[in-house]
Amino acid sequence: LNKTVAASILDNLLSVDDVYELPRLQVRSEEDRDHKIEIQQPIEDAGGNTDKCSPIVIYENRNGKDVVGDGNHTLNAAKDAKHCSEVPVIRIPFEVHSKYTNQELKGVSNLLNKKPEIIKKAMSIDD
Repeated sequence: LNKTVAASILDNLLSVDDVYELPRLQVRSEEDRDHKIEIQQPIEDAGGNTDKCSPIVIYENRNGKDVVGDGNHTLNAAKDAKHCSEVPVIRIPFEVHSKYTNQELKGVSNLLNKKPEIIKKAMSIDD
């Protein structure tokens, strides 16, 4: 990527309500409620701050509209979290994603959410 494209990708925060209204390139077969709550709770604990959230991937001007390509659980968690008004985003310019089909972009999203090679269970509150 050239510096202009790289700079446009590194966006900052957008309104959670605005991003929530965007169409989505659905990758997962269903939403995992427990995963959404696991993301939502730290947002609420931080007073609505999303600094520790992965950014929402937005494909700019995909078929005439900006489209969410990754981050559905984070977006849903932020939408439901108390006092949360903004989410971090990464905007992928049209000139970058236009070369790929929706199926190929879904593959990219799956790679962004791949299972780790080393499986480890995180500690719980009770631990």
